[in-house]
Amino acid sequence: MTTQAPPAPRTAREPKAAATLLAYSAIVFPTGEIPEILETIGRRVMRTIDPCSREGRRLLASGQVRFRREPRQAAEPAEVRELFRTLKAEARHEHDRHAPATGAGDPCHTLDRWARVYLGEGKRSH
Repeated sequence: MTTQAPPAPRTAREPKAAATLLAYSAIVFPTGEIPEILETIGRRVMRTIDPCSREGRRLLASGQVRFRREPRQAAEPAEVRELFRTLKAEARHEHDRHAPATGAGDPCHTLDRWARVYLGEGKRSH
């Protein structure tokens, strides 16, 4: 005669962990302002994140945020420093194209201010 081990105690079943794919996107104004970062799963917006907060700056620095420059434009992933380099180059190009040759001020003052805010460099000035 063989003896069988007692059955293992039953435990509550843990639900299968769904593979949640969080995506982060944001619209960037021509001035460099990022009003909010959207955290989404598929098309559903889960929450908004303040880009000036510690979490927002971390997401921007990590390159996880896909940026949209116009509302209907496809979002593209970019590191925030590279995004501001591109915005500054475009601003300088437009300034040189349209500004009179009188040596008007730096067109990137506002872009520099927003870059400092989102990169956590210096004082927050808004």
